[in-house]
Amino acid sequence: MSEVSEVSEVSEVSEVRHRAKFDGEGNEFFKVFLINALLTLVTFGVYFFWAKVRIKKFMFQHTEIAGGRFDYHVTGKEKFLAFLKAMLVVGVVVAIYMGILYLMAMSFSYTVATIITTLVFYLLMLFVYPLIFVAVRRFNMSRTSWNSVHFRFTGRPKKLFFIAIKGFILSIITLGFYTPWFIVSMQKFNIDGTYAGNKKFSFSGKGKDLMIPHLVIVGSFVVAFLVMMFIIFMAMLDGSGGTRPPAAIMLLSTSLTMVIIYGAIFWSYVWLMRYTWNHTKLGDDIKFSSDITSWKFFGYILLASLISVASLGLAMPWVIVMMTRYMVQTVSVHGDLNPADLQGDPDSSETSAFAEGLGEAGDFFDIIADFLT
Repeated sequence: MSEVSEVSEVSEVSEVRHRAKFDGEGNEFFKVFLINALLTLVTFGVYFFWAKVRIKKFMFQHTEIAGGRFDYHVTGKEKFLAFLKAMLVVGVVVAIYMGILYLMAMSFSYTVATIITTLVFYLLMLFVYPLIFVAVRRFNMSRTSWNSVHFRFTGRPKKLFFIAIKGFILSIITLGFYTPWFIVSMQKFNIDGTYAGNKKFSFSGKGKDLMIPHLVIVGSFVVAFLVMMFIIFMAMLDGSGGTRPPAAIMLLSTSLTMVIIYGAIFWSYVWLMRYTWNHTKLGDDIKFSSDITSWKFFGYILLASLISVASLGLAMPWVIVMMTRYMVQTVSVHGDLNPADLQGDPDSSETSAFAEGLGEAGDFFDIIADFLT
C-alpha cells in the first residue's frame, strides 16, 4: 500500500482533523538536559531516575492534540525505590542461577552444566517476560493522561504468553514467513488492550499487509549477500594472483552490504509506524493517521547526525527537540475528540514501578556482564 493511499483512506472518514503539535524549545530543554547531567554526575548516578522522569514530563507536557496536553504522573523517588527492589530480586535470581550452575558442574562437565542451566533460565524467562511486559505497560498507561483523561491497559499476561509462543514456533516452522502475522498480533495486543478514559483503542491491521516490508528486509539480505560475493569474486579475478581480496575491496563490500540492509530496515520501520497509526482508532468514530515518509524521516536523521557531530554533541538537546517535533507533528486525529466523552475512572488496579525497575536492573547487570566478558 502506498504512502498517499494510506493517508487518504483515513482522511475520507471525517472532515474534523486535529494535527498533533509539539511546542518544546531547544533552549528550555537544554536547561533540563544540563541540570540532569550535573545532578546525575554529582550524585554518582542516583539522580538518573529523576532525570528520566523530568525528560519524559517535558516531552509529554509540550505535546498537544485537539487543544489538550499530555502529562506523565510519575516521580523519580517512585522509580528509584522500584529499581532498588528490582536489583534485590535480580541479585537473588543471579545468585540462585550461579548456585545451581555450581551444583550441576559437580555432576556434569562445566560446559554441559552451563548449557542446561542457561536453557532452563531462558525457559523461565519465557514465562516471566509476559508478566514484566504487561506490568510495565499497565504502569506507564496508568501514569499517563491527556487533558486530565487517564489511560489504562487491560491486557493479560496469559494472552501475551500464547501469542509469543505461537508466533515464535510458527515463525521458525515457516522460515520467517509468519513474522508479519506475529507482529500484527503483538500490535493488536498492545493497542486493543489500551483505553483512554472509557473508550477503547483498536487496531485493524492485517498480517498480509506487512508481507511487503517483510519481503523487502529478507530481499535486502539476499541482495546484499550477492553484491558482496560479486565484488569479492571480481576482486579475486583482477589478475593479482592473490587468493584474498584487498582490504579496500572488503571495506567496500561491507559498506554496500550495510547500506542495503539498514536501508531496507529503515524503510520498513517507517512504513510500519505509518501503517500502525493509519489502522488505529479510538472508540467507533475517532481515527488516527500519519503522513510520515521514509525520505523526510531520513533527511531529519541525517541533519540531526550532522548537527550532533559538528557541535561535538553540545547541540543534542536541540536535535532531540527537532526530531520529536517532526515525529509528533506527523500524527493527526480525525473526529470530534472531546474530553467529556472520554471521562472514566482512572485505573484502580494496583500498579507500581517495580516492573520497570526490573528492566533497568536487568540492563545494569547486562552492563556488568559485558564488562567482565
